[in-house]
Amino acid sequence: MRTFGKLVLTLLVFLSAEGVRAQTKYEGSSGWFGALSAGGNIVSASANTLGGLGHFSLGVDGTYLRPDVDSDEFNAGSYSAVLRLGILEGTTLGPGIHGVGSLDVYFKAGQMFLNGEVPTDVAHVGGGVRLGILRNSINAPAISVTAGYHKTGGLKIIALPTDLLAPDIEFSTWALRADISKNLFVVTPYAGIGVNISAIEVSDTGANWSRDESEGVFYGGLEWNLLVLHLGIEIGKSGGEVYGKLGGRLTL
Repeated sequence: MRTFGKLVLTLLVFLSAEGVRAQTKYEGSSGWFGALSAGGNIVSASANTLGGLGHFSLGVDGTYLRPDVDSDEFNAGSYSAVLRLGILEGTTLGPGIHGVGSLDVYFKAGQMFLNGEVPTDVAHVGGGVRLGILRNSINAPAISVTAGYHKTGGLKIIALPTDLLAPDIEFSTWALRADISKNLFVVTPYAGIGVNISAIEVSDTGANWSRDESEGVFYGGLEWNLLVLHLGIEIGKSGGEVYGKLGGRLTL
């Protein structure tokens, strides 16, 4: 009986230690999740809104980074499809001042993956709105703010061969961004700042915990404008993680 009691106590101590270790391991993980699911520029486009009903944009993007999980660097990436629809054209207040109060909605879905000791991947979905402050003109830049919600299913991570537990991790993030861009005919440079407010839930035997984290986001990019086709490259930092992103979209 004493032997059984010692075994139970040892097991409880072990599971508790693994839970604490898991919590330490995944603290700060909202940085790489936010970069993979939302990116810096959430809709992978310049700050312009689309211009009201009947206008839409359909694009794809891919993101790559190397997150630090439990002192081991993973290769991580994601690909996403982004559909954006124009809702409100906005108001014109004078020459070169138009698109004030314009509105788009967007929907985003894709797959994110981690290649560590054991490769893993999970789907992610999201959606939100972009509010136009100014639309691009000859004498004014485009300025907009974007807000969206993004979520994954359960992501199982095994960082080391010695890991005896492989918790399922679920992320959900509110992403807020402020963007500015200027169309220079062939190219459009853009930049933005924002924040990811994430909820992380880890569930497995002895490793159940949840945590809220906030991470700052900074980024800049360049779009090549080829009539209705736009090709872009972006580099940014989400929390402590630096990422790169490539994308393309059709806009009508």
